[in-house]
Amino acid sequence: MSAPSEFFVDLCFIRSHESRKEPMKRAVDEAMSRMFTEGHIWSTSYRMEEGLDIVTAEANGLSPWGTEEEVLVRLEERLGADCLEWLQGYRVHVITKEDVGPCQLKCKPRK
Repeated sequence: MSAPSEFFVDLCFIRSHESRKEPMKRAVDEAMSRMFTEGHIWSTSYRMEEGLDIVTAEANGLSPWGTEEEVLVRLEERLGADCLEWLQGYRVHVITKEDVGPCQLKCKPRK
């Protein structure tokens, strides 16, 4: 198994507001719980602005993902069709770590 990487993910979901639709925040929370499991920290916030439902989500933690592309593949696999349709923007950053002994990690030098 490779050494873990530290990751940071910011997501922005937007849809037209219609009161009879399922609350968007609940759907995003469920998708985030599928995407980010133990050892990951995530949160969401909701606001309505100019007739739009807007949910922002952020997550971070350690994972075996070594690249931003690996995180994006997992997003596509686990977010679900509605959330992928609402996804209007994202920022993903992965920092590869180097195992330097028990309970110690440090950033790998850039090549």
